[in-house]
Amino acid sequence: MAVGVSAQKELRFSVGNSFIDERFPGGEMYSVLLGSFGRSKQLTKKDTRISLRMHEDLQFGLGSTHTRGNRDFDLAFNIVIEGVWQVTKPIALTFSIGSGPAYQSTSTALQAKGFVYSNNFTAGLRLNLSNSIVLMPQVRFRHMSNAGWKAPNNGIDNFFVLIACAKKL
Repeated sequence: MAVGVSAQKELRFSVGNSFIDERFPGGEMYSVLLGSFGRSKQLTKKDTRISLRMHEDLQFGLGSTHTRGNRDFDLAFNIVIEGVWQVTKPIALTFSIGSGPAYQSTSTALQAKGFVYSNNFTAGLRLNLSNSIVLMPQVRFRHMSNAGWKAPNNGIDNFFVLIACAKKL
């Protein structure tokens, strides 16, 4: 039964905040306001219940360390593969995994500042509001580390709640 309603290409925007923050030694916590912008392309046939999408995602994070009051930022570019299961015509479940290079301005006891990798695991819904607009509430786990290039390298982990919107092209 063909119920897929995904467009071949989309522009996406998302914004969210970390709700579980990385706790550093000494009790510091690192929280992040995260935004992203990107484009998406369907990789499989349009009218199927299960499909794959690929998107390029430019992320910008504004971080703060609660005890020091530091204002930090990170910038990342991820290539993301997303699985979509079209449950009904207006509703789909999604799961995605993405990774790419990033820069992080904060230096902590767990992670050196500078070049890092941003690894993201996201689950969510696709709610087709119209023929061209999609609303996507999501939960994301993000791990940022430098893969051992520089010490320290324990990485920084955050869990996010995001709201994304896509415009079908």
